[in-house]
Amino acid sequence: MLMISKIRIIRSDHNVAITLYGKKVTFLIQAHRVVLAACSDYFRAMFCAASDFREGSQRQVVLAGVSAAGVSHLLDYVYTARLRLSLANVHEVLSAATHLQVDRAVEACAAYLRAQLDVDNCVDVATLAEAYFLVGLRAKAYKFISENLAAFSAKQDLLHRLSANQMEHLLDSNFPVDVPEEAVLEMLLNWLDFERSSRMAHAHKYSFFSPYMVEHLWII
Repeated sequence: MLMISKIRIIRSDHNVAITLYGKKVTFLIQAHRVVLAACSDYFRAMFCAASDFREGSQRQVVLAGVSAAGVSHLLDYVYTARLRLSLANVHEVLSAATHLQVDRAVEACAAYLRAQLDVDNCVDVATLAEAYFLVGLRAKAYKFISENLAAFSAKQDLLHRLSANQMEHLLDSNFPVDVPEEAVLEMLLNWLDFERSSRMAHAHKYSFFSPYMVEHLWII
């Protein structure tokens, strides 16, 4: 914390102010162009001499589409090379890092999520990985679900949160599972039955079912 406080004092001698508009308040974050440009492709394009961005010569930059908390953590990382992540803030930091193209911070968020992966958050991790195109993290999440399918499928609220595309990807993956094939079929039927009216339209995608079974699945 002492280092971060000292860095913030240094940042007070800034040459650019970043303004972020929240739902009820406006946030002002101070930084240096050269530091931002060194760590972010987004800011490098904005501040380079040949840039067409009008913000390149302005002392105040307005950012939309990112949270103040996410950008604040990201700027602390830019100045200290330390990223304070938690399950409460990782989504905001990942969103800001992706938007501002701070690749190392994106990688750090992905590594953190891999380390924190458990049965209770695996669907959230898979969803984040898909939203931000984190291929390695996505594979890790589905591998984890497959290897812990007994515990995962026992938690009905988690199972039912899988989207149709996620269920299809889970069934099509080649990862080993810790349950017999009959239990996988039971899990799938449970998932289908939870929102039968919408999910039955996807039943033909699953290799467990023949066309005849799909047509008559409502009898099961």
